[in-house]
Amino acid sequence: MSVETVKEVVMAYLQNDLGVSGPIGMHLRLIDDLELDSLDMVDLIMRLEQKFQLPDNALEQLDNAETVGEVIGLIEKVAL
Repeated sequence: MSVETVKEVVMAYLQNDLGVSGPIGMHLRLIDDLELDSLDMVDLIMRLEQKFQLPDNALEQLDNAETVGEVIGLIEKVAL
């Protein structure tokens, strides 16, 4: 799986499943800018875990991610 594929999957999930509208930049904060709540964050982490088969230690790091770019960067680091 390529870096672009990771980005496309994360962006599509944010827009299609979590209802984020408008352009999504790598610098946008998940909670403050995209207005994700705690349930959205849990859903995001669970779906990304399943899609990319992430190890347990990555889940805690994902939970602490603040921006879209941090989420994508972490997945790239552990899944590619």
